[in-house]
Amino acid sequence: MNKEDFDIYVVGSQKFSEGDDTQEVQTVGQYYQKDGKRYIGYREYDEENPNDFHSVLIEIDGEKAVMNHENTSTSLILEKGKRYLCAYETDYGMIQLGVFTRSFSSTLDDNGGELQIHYTLDIDSKLSSTNEIKIRVKRR
Repeated sequence: MNKEDFDIYVVGSQKFSEGDDTQEVQTVGQYYQKDGKRYIGYREYDEENPNDFHSVLIEIDGEKAVMNHENTSTSLILEKGKRYLCAYETDYGMIQLGVFTRSFSSTLDDNGGELQIHYTLDIDSKLSSTNEIKIRVKRR
């Protein structure tokens, strides 16, 4: 499969003790398969500074996704039923996050599809947030 342009729709929601937050990204990106894994690549732009962006590359292998933010050192490992410690870059420096994936659902095929993941984040084993990410990929 070639790396042609695809419409990428991302909805990420977080539930904190202080409230909820939802972020949506609608962009054009790449979607392809290589060595039995699927890849989704796109750019997230800063709303306040449209010239500022970071690249996101998601590697999907079965019920596991590795989400890399390429302009930072942030990498999240999301695998159903497992907890990983991941490095996460903030404005204040690097922190270690515990990431536990509660559910993982994918309908991705050669034409696109949807990836939906529910997971929790913890800091020092204390729950920080409950999260959901939905990514829809559609051939242009």
